[in-house]
Amino acid sequence: MPAATPGLCLEYLPLPDGGARLVRLYGETPCPVLPAAVDGRPLTELGPYCFAPAQRPGLMPPAGALRRWHAPGPAPEASLPPRIAGSFLEQLTLPECLRVIGEAAFYDCRKLTCLRFGRQIGVVGSDAFTNTFALLHLQVCAAPGEATGLARVLACLPGELRAAFVGSEPADDTAEPLAVLWYPEYWEDIEETPAHILLHTFSGRGYHYRQCFAAGAPAFAEYDAVLHQTGEGDAPATLAMLALERLRWPHALTRQAAEQYRAWLAAADHAALCAGRLLKLQDTGGLHALLALDVLDAAGLEQASALAARAENAEAAALLAAALRQKRAVAKKRYDFDDF
Repeated sequence: MPAATPGLCLEYLPLPDGGARLVRLYGETPCPVLPAAVDGRPLTELGPYCFAPAQRPGLMPPAGALRRWHAPGPAPEASLPPRIAGSFLEQLTLPECLRVIGEAAFYDCRKLTCLRFGRQIGVVGSDAFTNTFALLHLQVCAAPGEATGLARVLACLPGELRAAFVGSEPADDTAEPLAVLWYPEYWEDIEETPAHILLHTFSGRGYHYRQCFAAGAPAFAEYDAVLHQTGEGDAPATLAMLALERLRWPHALTRQAAEQYRAWLAAADHAALCAGRLLKLQDTGGLHALLALDVLDAAGLEQASALAARAENAEAAALLAAALRQKRAVAKKRYDFDDF
């Protein structure tokens, strides 16, 4: 895990088991890295409403029970720095030792886009991620085949998510992932029968993808089989990204599954949708990977080139223009050969 952000101030509750529960966090950065320990105690829990903009007094420990710890770095001169919570929080790195995410811990963190965590998360409280509408990226500090708390986190988040496995000790935020799994959005409908029995139905493949775990570790063969299940309401662009990133980071990917993913990208306008999504994410590496698969036809390349020009992304525009020239040259050579 990365080193803790200097200058943070944590208010925590000592726990009987020797650990610590974070109650409030103060600092100047919207992207904090939490320390692994405070006053010699491992940071094992996020308390209820820990990062919510408004905390519930009835769920807070008595003020006299709390302790305050300052991370090494510049200390506040007279008063505490601002509280890191609500829409101020954008990214967060949790320590490897964290085991519990408390009730409504991230309630109303509407600008939280990325959450990084380790292997130990065993409990995620109710409503932990309510109104975290911008959360898209999960970074799991573990190998792709290890058991983690990813399934528990995903169970609380029905929206679209990208989970990247970056290894137990990633070098930094730019470290290349070992595997990437996308989880499309899904919807749950609850209907009450005349006999007062509640029937739960799920729309979208996202629910099925979230079931592809065995003993806490991703079940890659099951995951890869979901693409060809019948589903309604799935966003094709999300499925296109799912297919591309399984091919780009092919951990435990069989040759048959790889061929199926490539065929799916080449069908309809899936590759063009993928290119559009990559441009939106400004993922030039992903665009390189997509072009290497040669699944974009000339029309798709033209469409993507126009998008890159509108986004003023010169690097992507140059890549796409070169691919389009090559595609046209190959087509012309084939046409000339057929005439001969």
